[in-house]
Amino acid sequence: MHPLWSWIHAWIKLGLFILLNIGFTSCRNVIWRLSGLHSAIKNREGEDGFIGAHRMKIRMKHIIDVLQSVTLRNFLLTHEEFIDPEYVFSDNVTLLQVTKDTVIFIEAKKGMSPAFSMCFSFATVGQIATGEYIITMSLQTFFDLSGKLGKFDNKLVFLHNTSRCGGSLVVNILEHTGCVVGWNEPRVLDNVARQLNHTWNRTTSKRVFQATLRMLAKPYSGIDSSVAKYVIKPSVLIAPYWRMLYEAAPRAIHIFIYRDINTAAQSLARVSPAISSCMITYLASLTGNPQAVPFFSHWNGTEGLGYTDMASRYDYLLEMSYRSVRNALLSFREMQKSGVHIPAIKYEDLVSDPESIVAALLKEIGIPAQVMSRALKAMEVDSQSQVPFSQEKMATLVVEAKLSDLDPEFLEDMQQEFEEVGVPGPYDWDENLRLPGTIISE
Repeated sequence: MHPLWSWIHAWIKLGLFILLNIGFTSCRNVIWRLSGLHSAIKNREGEDGFIGAHRMKIRMKHIIDVLQSVTLRNFLLTHEEFIDPEYVFSDNVTLLQVTKDTVIFIEAKKGMSPAFSMCFSFATVGQIATGEYIITMSLQTFFDLSGKLGKFDNKLVFLHNTSRCGGSLVVNILEHTGCVVGWNEPRVLDNVARQLNHTWNRTTSKRVFQATLRMLAKPYSGIDSSVAKYVIKPSVLIAPYWRMLYEAAPRAIHIFIYRDINTAAQSLARVSPAISSCMITYLASLTGNPQAVPFFSHWNGTEGLGYTDMASRYDYLLEMSYRSVRNALLSFREMQKSGVHIPAIKYEDLVSDPESIVAALLKEIGIPAQVMSRALKAMEVDSQSQVPFSQEKMATLVVEAKLSDLDPEFLEDMQQEFEEVGVPGPYDWDENLRLPGTIISE
């Protein structure tokens, strides 16, 4: 099926779901008012916000793609019960979203593994696919609850990345050790980052970040707490907010994953038509419409990535891709300059010498070397098998950017932009180039 038809089909389904949701929610609210449930909810609100937690049954759910932020609008919900907030400490309950004044958890089937990346390529995809109940609570209750988890940042590992660089593979490798709970691009971090200094002041923003990270790193019964690590691979949208992550978890371990930026940018361009929320940019690349890209960046909440109106000779998909990679490299350089210890892994080194690179990675994170054989098993599986850009689906995509076919003026502009921020540009990369701090094969 052509990507455009897939996009149209996805948005038709979303439109029908929205209409159903409006009608369902309206009828549900009438019933809640007549039954006194609205009054019961209101009576549970105190000066510090909602007291307790509200558990609701998921009757229907919809998520358009892996990049979409999830809210209560993605579900049709009916009242189940009021519960003790500590219920969310259960293994099968995980943090889904933090909005302005409401915190949302999702409850999966009993016995569902918390390490969603082992079963689902991206955390939020796994949460939605397995979710049976939604649990909500106030921000204040969330703060109080997270405070009971104690110190946490010494168990956190952040995998910063350029996107399309093997980050999902590294999460999978670490999960296979049996010592790790992996969070591959949890959308909750994107949403919290977008609200920084807008929804909350800086003090509250930092508190929200800390509470969010604490809850992602809560204890799980299936993992030995003495060796457990919680590996979070943020999306590339989080790159500019690394300082807040560092302030919220100053003792966390940081790793940077990258690959040849030309390969990474081309890969991003290839997968965009397979992602419904990126289709506007894909259409812009076909039509040369200079208004489509700014509209996309505003609609998708990515204004800060540096998109501009460009002449129609430029490929908008590659403009988006190169600048996303550039900003990730810039954040990495800023972290190094600020004194953050952040060793790097080059994807090409990982696949050419996995034993050496994985051994160094385990040592850096503090995972026992005895699990090395289990970790290497992850190299045999597709780490993105559950999403539109799995290896199988990527092989069928007809849209593929080739560096040799690009407008030289476009590449020269990109090279200049990279040089202006002090990172290697499109013309600098070859098999021998490695960023400072890169782990070298022994």
